[in-house]
Amino acid sequence: MRSIETVLADVAGRWRQQGLNLLPAASKSALRDFESRFRVQCPEDFAAYLLTIGGMPDGTWDEHLLRFWPLTEIKPVTRVSDAEAYRTYFVFADYSISAHEYAIRLTKAFSNDVVLVGGPLPKTVASTFVCGIAQPITCSNTG
Repeated sequence: MRSIETVLADVAGRWRQQGLNLLPAASKSALRDFESRFRVQCPEDFAAYLLTIGGMPDGTWDEHLLRFWPLTEIKPVTRVSDAEAYRTYFVFADYSISAHEYAIRLTKAFSNDVVLVGGPLPKTVASTFVCGIAQPITCSNTG
């Protein structure tokens, strides 16, 4: 199994090959502030991503039309009919200018799965953040 550092280096390299500008990584204090403000704990792989890559500027997306958000934009899921089903999920990426969004569960009580946001219930697309980012999340594997 590849280390999270190797996966993140590969992802950052792939994005740079596409000519994408990446934002500066989040600081440890900004990550702690986020976790404190929302009373969550980011899983190790998601925290490593935020502390390493930093996300994409607004108006930027990869070859799959995905935009990964910087820590300052990550927020609880709100655009759904059943808010309770998404209560512990936070949006971290969108597809095609928010045609749909991706969220990660930020809680110790359950797995930190990545889901497609939009239906009445979260639809799991990856069991962990690193699984989702190692092989880009696309529309074709959400069906």
